[in-house]
Amino acid sequence: MAQNGLIMTVTADVPVVQPHLILGEARGLVRKRTGSHNVPPVMLLRASADWTGDELLKIDGEDGTAHTVRVRPARSVLAVLDAIDSRSEHELLIVLSPFREEELGPNVLARVVEQRVFSLGLWDVLLGETGADRLDPVLQTSRYRWLVEAVLGDGDLLRRVARARTPVLRARDLLQRLAALRLGFPPGESIDPATLLTWSRRPGAFASFGDLPKEEREGITSHLGETIGPVAEIVLSLADPRKTHAGKLADAIPLGLVVDELYTDRHPAPEQVRDARIRLERHLPEPPPSEASLRTFGRTCAALVERWTEGAHAQDAEDMYARAGALLGELRVGDLAEHSRVLPEGFRRRLDDLAKAIGAARSKPDRRRLEAAEAAYVLLVEHRLAKRSEPVHRRPMAAASNAIRLLRWLSIETPVFASLEEGLTWQIRVGGWVDRALRVLAWADTTDSPTAARVYRALFTAVRERRTTLDRAFALKLAAWKGRETEHMLLAENLMRRVARPLVTRGTPLLIVIDGMSAADATAIGEDLARVGDWIEAGRNAAGREGALAVIPSMTTYSRTSLLTGSLTAGGQKAEDTGFTAFWKGRPARLFHKDDLRGTPGSTIPDELRDALMDPKAVVGVVLNSIDDALQADERISAPLWTLDTVDYLAPLMREAANAGRPVIITSDHGHIRDYGGRAGTSGESARFRAPTDAVDDGEVLLDGDRVVHGNGRIVAAYDESLRYRMRKAGYHGGASLAEMAIPVLVYLPVGMSVPADWDTLTPSSNHEPQWWGRLPAAMAEQAPAGRRPVQDETLFGPETLPAAADGLGARVVGTAQFTTMLKFGRTKLDGDKVAALIDGLDEAGGRLPIARAAEITGLPLFRIDGYISQLSRILNLDGYQVLTRIDGGRTLELDRDLLAEQFLGGTR
Repeated sequence: MAQNGLIMTVTADVPVVQPHLILGEARGLVRKRTGSHNVPPVMLLRASADWTGDELLKIDGEDGTAHTVRVRPARSVLAVLDAIDSRSEHELLIVLSPFREEELGPNVLARVVEQRVFSLGLWDVLLGETGADRLDPVLQTSRYRWLVEAVLGDGDLLRRVARARTPVLRARDLLQRLAALRLGFPPGESIDPATLLTWSRRPGAFASFGDLPKEEREGITSHLGETIGPVAEIVLSLADPRKTHAGKLADAIPLGLVVDELYTDRHPAPEQVRDARIRLERHLPEPPPSEASLRTFGRTCAALVERWTEGAHAQDAEDMYARAGALLGELRVGDLAEHSRVLPEGFRRRLDDLAKAIGAARSKPDRRRLEAAEAAYVLLVEHRLAKRSEPVHRRPMAAASNAIRLLRWLSIETPVFASLEEGLTWQIRVGGWVDRALRVLAWADTTDSPTAARVYRALFTAVRERRTTLDRAFALKLAAWKGRETEHMLLAENLMRRVARPLVTRGTPLLIVIDGMSAADATAIGEDLARVGDWIEAGRNAAGREGALAVIPSMTTYSRTSLLTGSLTAGGQKAEDTGFTAFWKGRPARLFHKDDLRGTPGSTIPDELRDALMDPKAVVGVVLNSIDDALQADERISAPLWTLDTVDYLAPLMREAANAGRPVIITSDHGHIRDYGGRAGTSGESARFRAPTDAVDDGEVLLDGDRVVHGNGRIVAAYDESLRYRMRKAGYHGGASLAEMAIPVLVYLPVGMSVPADWDTLTPSSNHEPQWWGRLPAAMAEQAPAGRRPVQDETLFGPETLPAAADGLGARVVGTAQFTTMLKFGRTKLDGDKVAALIDGLDEAGGRLPIARAAEITGLPLFRIDGYISQLSRILNLDGYQVLTRIDGGRTLELDRDLLAEQFLGGTR
């Protein structure tokens, strides 16, 4: 039976020798003769007489002498004798004949090397061809004869696969290189589960693997199954033409996604799953893989496609998910897609479930219903679409997370303001976060969930009702206060005196007034600046940020002018310029307005402003109008928040200030409210205040006193955010609500600059979100600017280590005395379960994992994983062998599983 590509074809039980193999035998004969001239010059090789190679071979001996070796086929015993008798005196001879020793007789044997007939020396030839000193003993067993024959039978393959770089030619190395080449990869390519799954999608992959001889297919499958696990066993079985057809291999990845759906332990429809698993068997190779193998296969496919979603393979990922959904339909369990962790139907179902849980908790709040809503949110976050950064997925997740936050806020008691200052501080430290969440909820993308639209609307209304109660309490305090000077509370007109002047002791400040910035916007801008890393936030109160009270009415003409001049007044830009310079008498000061900020092409800010910032003596003020202009022009109504990058000029100003070493104050002249619909009241002098009359309606408050810098010092201002007096806009200011009257004050010092006397550095725990805001699960992409990944928080229930399999590689390594001994030498004791889980994760992934995934498996924050890996490497890398290493610029963790097993388990995996 002839088999192309092997070392021989079998004809009458003798091999037909490929021409290049005789070179090895010829070199062996030359070595024997060089060692002793008593060795006969003739070698008998039992092989077919069908010789097609060159008759004369030129071989250089080890002593540099050139030798001629003649190859003579002989079809009869007489032909053997004739070949020997006719040998030239200066030639060596190899005779190819099909005869055994007993057929040739002692007279012939007496004239040849070792007085015997040589069989084709596969192992010796392999050593000669590879340049190795010795073979791995297992290569000389019958189990691996197919491997040796495959390599030696193909000269091109031999050159690409078998060239040894070590004294010992190991079966594992030979198998790895052969498998890589047969699957279409370079011979040095390391094949892992992801590589093999990607290969399954190649056109022609099924045919190329199926055309291999049966023994070779089985050998490669066995090797890759041992080295990279169940994924190889299943994928290569799908590529075996005896077991499946080409379509099944092409469906390997979506099939894995279906398996991952059907073999989850938390499936809500167990009976449907059981029936689906039975029907799934017709899509699997024969015999069906074990449940453990299927679970590993499913998890690996799911992890691979999830990685694809954020890269160049994003469309491939969507194709795989779509095909998986179709396969579920073929299994007659398409409705299970609603419970999926990866398919779009599952995302929509989880959104609906969350909305229902929020609705139940809002209508009748108690601990059990709140926990149910939190649990529903956790399930939503676990869906793969929750991790996507595209707006179509980010927006529903932002709405869901903020709905949970507002639900939490509604569950706590309504605050009571003992003073006006207490109300002002509450708005900066709490109310701004409520407003921020409300903005997101108001513009929620609920296209995929009408249930969420209805529930969010009801939640929004409930929060607004409570906010109106608080705005009324604040407005009444404001009306009773009458504008009396305070010992500590910041007012627009004393902000420069109480905040800016103390900073001069540390550095000449830059004052940035973002016209109309509310407390909600300040929370987002503050978060952005915390990520930049060039700044330290500071304040007069260690408890957190503070706010200033806007002038009444809370309009630019009154409040901004009073802030920039340091006195209660009204006016425009000219009055601001004059007053700002006068306030800083004895020190150069320059104020820049909108028209002063227009730079030239190639520059974000004008040279004049940059020069002023670089003057260490000059106080610089800049007015930014992005927010106020947009509200007036009815722009950006669907953008919930203003950020560092969306307020024009803000980001480059902060960079210039950092370069100049200036402290920076970011503040506003008043806040604003968004338009969410509502009622129009009696025509007013502005959108949110009017002249006083005999009657003050519901939602209004009468304000008078020295700080009412309008008309005769009396106005009626709206505190109810649903009330306006003029035509509808994107938003309004001028009223008496907390959002309009509270001016956020953010103070930043360059890294290394000390805080003024009696001030404090504000740490994240004291100047960021209130308790009910944080500790949401980490997968959200909420409000992250385009191109920027969100900062990962701890999960709601704390980090959780993924469990390790009781009989997995990790558990067996951790359970050895060797590991226990090495563990004692670490600076801190590593948790064995975490180590085992990480080893199992690496094992299942083919030996490589992204560092971020390693952090997830061990339950560690990403910033702590470097130290953890460093310590674990010292334990596993015995005697300097690199068992655990970081590659790809430190972004990937690599485990040599065979070396790990050799070091800790005696070589048994």
